[in-house]
Amino acid sequence: MVDSINKLAKNIVEYSLDTQKGEKVIIWGYPDSKPLMLEVGNLIRKHGAHPTFLLFDDDLVLNLLLSAEGSESMDAVLDLGTKHYHELMDKSDSFIAIRSKNADNPYPGVSKEILQKWQMRLGSIFAKFTNQMKWVVFDWPTQLQADKMNMEYGEFFDYVMNMSAMDYRRMEKAAVPLKELLEKTNRVRITGNGTDLEFSIKNIPVIMGTAKNSYIDGEVYTAPVKDSINGKIKYTIPSIYLGNTFKGISFTFKNGRIVEASCEDGSDEALENILNTDEGSRFIGEFALGINRYVIKAMNDIHYDEKMITSFHLTPGNCYDDAPNGNKSAIHWDLVCDQSESAGGGEIWFDEVLIKKDGIYILPELKELYGI
Repeated sequence: MVDSINKLAKNIVEYSLDTQKGEKVIIWGYPDSKPLMLEVGNLIRKHGAHPTFLLFDDDLVLNLLLSAEGSESMDAVLDLGTKHYHELMDKSDSFIAIRSKNADNPYPGVSKEILQKWQMRLGSIFAKFTNQMKWVVFDWPTQLQADKMNMEYGEFFDYVMNMSAMDYRRMEKAAVPLKELLEKTNRVRITGNGTDLEFSIKNIPVIMGTAKNSYIDGEVYTAPVKDSINGKIKYTIPSIYLGNTFKGISFTFKNGRIVEASCEDGSDEALENILNTDEGSRFIGEFALGINRYVIKAMNDIHYDEKMITSFHLTPGNCYDDAPNGNKSAIHWDLVCDQSESAGGGEIWFDEVLIKKDGIYILPELKELYGI
């Protein structure tokens, strides 16, 4: 365990953040992720940089949210829970977020109104550090995630750590041909069970996700031209948002905007509430293709599911500043569609050229993605 934590810390500090002397680094994490927080902090100090630690605990946050319920100063109470993040980020160079998912609904008894307001504040923090700082996000392995993968905890811990210590430089090299294909593409068409939509990505930058920002990693992302999406999509992988689980989400797009939304399992009302967060919530801020062949199956966890080599994701909400399409929102919801044959199959076309069929990249120049 100690050796794998050391390797991951080295990857984060030296490869992902390229930490330099004198930099100020925020290390944000949960109590159970303390071993990694400390190791990262030790290595940052060895590089002559300065760590600041922020400890986050769901039970304490629940207490804060319940205190805001029914309060005449509801917004002021919630602001107290996040204001210091913005102040610290304004004075720092890097942000490391070590999340720990121990419950699908960590805030029982909190109203939808409070949860939505809290999510908007967390969204503003996420948007700030992802667009203005050097950053890394890692999900500390938990028993909840191990159960979803039908693994013993020790086995799951090793699985996550091994993927986090893999040769991401080699992945980056293998992903270059896909990046170049996307950069030359105007129209994308995606078909599948319940899916038939088309959009443009012309002149939108393309970014390789190869652990510069995320562990585990493995995606190549861009964004649709904001008003270009037309058609329908049905997401095959369940997703949890604000404590609600949604299965079989379907959207209908007209000129980029989600005009119809439903789900096979879950609350249509809750889904609509998410999409009504703000104007940008009904437009797409990201289109990405998974490239990590070691993510072996969906586990209802966006951080893993979106990296599956058989998947793509089309994200309602905020775009990234490095792949901008002009859409701004307090949400960024990476809804994922698995196109493997067992999940119903499908095809992805770039300008009339078939790139991916039933989740498999078929062009010769993309086969190296399977050799990492």
